Amino acid sequence: MTMRATTRTTLMVALLATVPALAVAQDPSSDQDPSSDQDPSSDQDPGAGQDSSVHQGRGAGGTVRIDRPHTGPRPLVLDVHGGALYFGPALAVGFRVNIPLVANGFLPTLDNAIFLSVGADLYWGRYVDAGMKNRGLGFGVPVAFHWEFYFTERLSAFAEVGLNIYFPPAWVGGGSLVDDAGGWFLAQIGGRWMFSEHAGLVVRLGTPTTVAGLALSF
Repeated sequence: MTMRATTRTTLMVALLATVPALAVAQDPSSDQDPSSDQDPSSDQDPGAGQDSSVHQGRGAGGTVRIDRPHTGPRPLVLDVHGGALYFGPALAVGFRVNIPLVANGFLPTLDNAIFLSVGADLYWGRYVDAGMKNRGLGFGVPVAFHWEFYFTERLSAFAEVGLNIYFPPAWVGGGSLVDDAGGWFLAQIGGRWMFSEHAGLVVRLGTPTTVAGLALSF
């Protein structure tokens, strides 16, 4: 009887000893990867915390806003236009090439740029020669300092000041080169609306011409 009691006692102790081991084996939390306790924020892209307001330039994935300075190059812009010459008066057709000089201009906290604007215009207008009113062909070569501000990806505005090397219809017809001398001075304001990445509309208001036309960027 003593041996049977001892055997029963030993079996009971063995069974009790296996219970905690079985409980641990059945606990699903014990199968988790130790690395899963890490902060999920550690998997984030290291660049995710950087300021996304830095403009990377037109066409480079940045958002264009007037308060976001531009980085990267500026495009060459060709304007083809038609309109009116005030001195004559006359009709005017021509073009401008805007060559970038400073990618982000004199105001470092804004999206602005400096260009050299050069071109050529043909004029067809009225002039007076020996008391007679005639019509004839003239031409001009504008050379201007062009300062442009970019409000959005599509919309910008600019101001220009410079010289218009002016050959009026009177001069072409044999008259004086200084006829309508005001045509030598250039002062204009304008705007540009890009309806695609490389094409848009442009308007210039001022002296010596007011014109509108097509803008192409390269």
